[in-house]
Amino acid sequence: MKNRTSILTPANFYPTMLAADSAIGQVVQRYNIIRAKLENYFIPSNNIDGYESAKKKQDVNAASKYGTKLGE
Repeated sequence: MKNRTSILTPANFYPTMLAADSAIGQVVQRYNIIRAKLENYFIPSNNIDGYESAKKKQDVNAASKYGTKLGE
């Protein structure tokens, strides 16, 4: 039987989690073409529906509109 490996891509969504400040939400990754790197955003639970709707409409700035950039 062959070894199966999983490769994470920028399109992967991470499960809902509990942040350090006790805010419930979702962490998503977005690839920044200009900077050529992945960026992580925290989407609070009250913005997840708006974020999902914007993604369905192909809004490339959905993560920055509905979430907070993590790191940097």
